[in-house]
Amino acid sequence: MQELMLSLLLWLGANTDFNNKVELPKIEYRDFAELYKMGYKKHATNPNLPRVWAIYDDSVVYLHLWFDLQNVQDQSRLLHELVHHLQVKDGRLYRCDSMMEPEAHRIQKQWLEARSEYYFGPSEKDLALEYFCGPNESEEIEAKYG
Repeated sequence: MQELMLSLLLWLGANTDFNNKVELPKIEYRDFAELYKMGYKKHATNPNLPRVWAIYDDSVVYLHLWFDLQNVQDQSRLLHELVHHLQVKDGRLYRCDSMMEPEAHRIQKQWLEARSEYYFGPSEKDLALEYFCGPNESEEIEAKYG
């Protein structure tokens, strides 16, 4: 796992403006039900929300129990959480925590496409609609993306 994280951090250092010289986050494993509750604290009973595969919280990456080091989609999920780790360690400021997600998804998509792999995550418009900070932003997003 450490080798994979180091290789992902090297890629992030070469392909983003993040400082990748950081201490590695701790890795813990959880079942999907636990990840779901962690990811959707306010909406944990809504069955229509997508599955949560991984979570970053306070220098810990929580991965699903069946995480496969050889699986490119799982590797991309770890990369996504490492982006959050770098966002925090870089001291980047966001209007709200949810605004960290679009950047992590964009980088995850870029990494997958560089490997000729499909990105299964949300579209740019869906990201903007899902991760806005205030009630007035949804109108701006609809105007931008149609």
